[in-house]
Amino acid sequence: MQTIFDYIQDEQRGFQEYPVNEADAAVFSMIVYLDLAPIVGSDFSAIGAIALQDLLTRATDSQLRGWPGTGDEQAMADCLAALKASHRFSPVRITAFTEDYSSEHNKQFGAMSVLLPDGTTLVAFRGTDLSFAGWQEDLDMGVKYAIPSQEHALEYLEQVAGAIDDPLVVCGHSKGGNICEYAAVMSDEDTFERITDIYDFDGPAFFEEPSERMHSDPYRAKLHKFVPDSSVVGLLFEDRDDYVVVNSEAPAIKSHTPFSWELSEDGFVPVDQLKKGSVYVGRT
Repeated sequence: MQTIFDYIQDEQRGFQEYPVNEADAAVFSMIVYLDLAPIVGSDFSAIGAIALQDLLTRATDSQLRGWPGTGDEQAMADCLAALKASHRFSPVRITAFTEDYSSEHNKQFGAMSVLLPDGTTLVAFRGTDLSFAGWQEDLDMGVKYAIPSQEHALEYLEQVAGAIDDPLVVCGHSKGGNICEYAAVMSDEDTFERITDIYDFDGPAFFEEPSERMHSDPYRAKLHKFVPDSSVVGLLFEDRDDYVVVNSEAPAIKSHTPFSWELSEDGFVPVDQLKKGSVYVGRT
């Protein structure tokens, strides 16, 4: 079965020849979990952006280990090793790697901007890490209209959009998928028009929908939500039916991260339906 690792290792076309797609967005949604802020810095700078290959070379082992909850640590290590040698990924540049934690406000936020060689800027948002603030914020998602990370994501996206004129792609995994959707749907009209794609990888939906724009044709055309066939997290509060169910070898919660999702030349491999346990959780 082909996975993200095989894609990183085998895909040799550059972004000018083969534009950013769901597999690329999934890769960057995992990279944003790494502790790279001390190397990259939080200010958006096209001039000061660091090439991914250089970044991975300079980072320490502890910085590259990332959050264990991204799934299989060995899978992460294998993917990072492949990224260092990748003709496709090594020229991309990273900037504005931002983290913000607040136990007082139950806030755990992370984001980075990726400058792609074809002139697109991809914004990746981090999901929940192991911090107490992160888990508290997850609980708040079930009872509050807006959480601090959603509001910070909107601010971050509009700051990036104000600094450049590039087309934009936004993505995130788990809570990162939720806040990438929030930032996109709540963004100002100019920023929203420049967003070409929104990639949500098994992110929960909203306790209360933040905007009627979610039901608009332009938003639906940009949104690509993927959940594994054993999804739990991605079906929370979800009443839409236009997400893609992806085949995964991993059972239940271990299928949450895209490392185990089957990938083909056409993208993630869809299946006809969710497993029964996922459907039940999604309807509670």
